[in-house]
Amino acid sequence: MYNNAMYGLAGYVASRIGGASYEDLLTSRIFRPLGMTSSTFNNKLRDWSLLATPYILHNDTVVAVDKQLVRYLWMVRHLFLFW
Repeated sequence: MYNNAMYGLAGYVASRIGGASYEDLLTSRIFRPLGMTSSTFNNKLRDWSLLATPYILHNDTVVAVDKQLVRYLWMVRHLFLFW
């Protein structure tokens, strides 16, 4: 079963063992060796046109989500932390 908390824990363990931040480890050990020059973490994304198009299932149909909506939700995400 997918669980975001486990990815957080995995990142913490990797950073402790690897001696660098989770982001730096992924960049140096996965992204760069694979030639993934545009891959990054959302908190470092500068060009939103590079964001992969997200999709949802709506009424049994796969529908693209507007990137502007995703950008807006990312920018106001801190408001949801208090709910």
